[in-house]
This record gives sequence, structure tokens and C-alpha cells, in this order.
Amino acid sequence: MKTSSYVDSHIIMGKRNFIGIDSALMKLKYGGEKISVDEALSFVQIPFKKEILLEYKESHILVAVAAMPPAEICALSAEIFYLRNIYIASNVYRKDMSPGWHLIEKTANPIYLKRNWVEQNNRIPDGYKVATVATVVYTMLAHYNATGEYLYKDVRVRCADIPEGRGSGKHVTVSYTGGYILIGECADMKAAQDLGLATEIIPE
Repeated sequence: MKTSSYVDSHIIMGKRNFIGIDSALMKLKYGGEKISVDEALSFVQIPFKKEILLEYKESHILVAVAAMPPAEICALSAEIFYLRNIYIASNVYRKDMSPGWHLIEKTANPIYLKRNWVEQNNRIPDGYKVATVATVVYTMLAHYNATGEYLYKDVRVRCADIPEGRGSGKHVTVSYTGGYILIGECADMKAAQDLGLATEIIPE
């Protein structure tokens, strides 16, 4: 059901920066299945004020994210993934997944470049948080399906996830390089010109 909140948000964000419940990935996810009541309710209202959407309509993407770990996203759109990567084949992030709306910063903000993990986190503005790898990959793929453009091209962005079984001191990274979406990892102490941070606005 598309509520007035849904329709108004779509108008504000425009075609390129709004990925709704009728996206290709949503159809692939729920094509032959009934969406649960709880999942359906998570998409009824947009959890961001009109003023926030107006302010960030050019720099952010409003996306309805289904409850899918990276491995499931890969299974639906395997041809554009670098399948050799170990994180693609794992469901270890399922525990962090929940369906809902996300307002993702669509570029690697320069304030995070050339800084290590701690320095990047110290520069996160109030009202923002680091996005999970599943949210970022879903957004990248859904945006590509809608526009033919990839986010985070030739730049890595750190995500909130810690690599499973690798101990502390590293975080998962995502990038689009050489025709593939790459999910990797990076030491927290590393700082580089092409190493940013994936951030999103915290819902109300």
C-alpha cells in the first residue's frame, strides 16, 4: 500500500534518489512469496520528516530495504558480483538485517577520506550512523537497477560490520571497481585517499 507519506517522499526525492517497494529487488525477493505482516508494516510510513528529505534530496538515496543478507542479494543478482569474495558466500550478517527505510549518503563524503576508522567515526555528524554492508550492497544494486549507475565507484567505503572470524581491528568495505561490486575488509588503522565511510541518517 502506497500511503500519502510514500507518495510525497517519492515526489521530493525524485526518480533517481527514491527506491521504493516496487523496485526490482523487492519483486525478486517477494515475487513468489507473501510478505509478512511485520515486514509490510515496516514500509507503511517513511520515518523521515519532509524537511529532512528536502534538505538531502540531492545527496542521499531513500531506499526501502528488504531483509536480505549479502549472500541472498548475490543469489538474486549473481552476474554483477565478484563471486570469489568470501563475504559474498556467507549469511553471517543475517542477524543484523531488518526491513525498513534507509536514507543513505550516495557518495563517499570527503570528510572521511584519508582518515582511519576512529578518525572517521569522530567526524560523523549528529543524526548519522555507519551503515551495514547488507544495507549498502542492497542500495547499490537497487540504485543500479533503477538508474544504470553505480554508487561508490573506484572508492571503498567502510561499513559497520566486523569480518566474521577475523578478530577485531578490521571492518568490512564495499566498492564498485572494474565492473564488480567488491566486498572486502580493511584494517581500522589504515587511512587512504580512496577509503571512505558509508553513512546514513538515523530514522526518527
